[in-house]
Amino acid sequence: MLIAEDLLLLATDDASGKLLRSSSYVDVALGGALLVELVLADRVRLDGSGWRARVAIIDNRPLADPTLNAALARLAEKPPARPTAVVNRLAKGARKALYAGMRARGIVTAVEYQVLGIFPSVRWPATNPRYEDQLRCALRDILLGVRQPTPAEGALVSILAGANMLKVIVPADQFKAAKAQAKVLSQGNWASEAVRQSIAATQAATTAALTATIAASASSGS
Repeated sequence: MLIAEDLLLLATDDASGKLLRSSSYVDVALGGALLVELVLADRVRLDGSGWRARVAIIDNRPLADPTLNAALARLAEKPPARPTAVVNRLAKGARKALYAGMRARGIVTAVEYQVLGIFPSVRWPATNPRYEDQLRCALRDILLGVRQPTPAEGALVSILAGANMLKVIVPADQFKAAKAQAKVLSQGNWASEAVRQSIAATQAATTAALTATIAASASSGS
């Protein structure tokens, strides 16, 4: 399973197949997860730091996963770009592709319906929630300090925290402690500097998406 697939499963209600968070947040988080995955696979790196950082491809050999190959190809279409811009670029169409990939492997199923009885759409309930339940338990142990994360787990927790999605893992009474632990984890030694920069870019892109959502709501309400 990809980091992005785990994230999307956690962000989707098992029974109804609906997203548990705003699609704007989820999509940006997925873009960040794909970037982190490419960094962990040694396909891209971040050159420089801060506003000077740029995402550059260092190895364009294909990977085993078609979604990651598509993400790598999308990065190759344009010259090195800022991490936040890359996160937003990878976010486009990621949710649909990830759902389709998981459907092909029998992890989720597609349920077609109509919004307002007119507009066709799809929900993606889980076929068997056992894997997701195990994943949630593993991440909860990490957030409660029971054990240290692997690089993939640490990245997933950090991206969820940056997208304000920790509530899909822990109950309300454990949220405060989990949030504090996620902050500690983001500064831990489980991640390389490139992974940290990728996560920071995801958090920046999520903040921008939140700002845009608030601005749009204010505009429509005025």
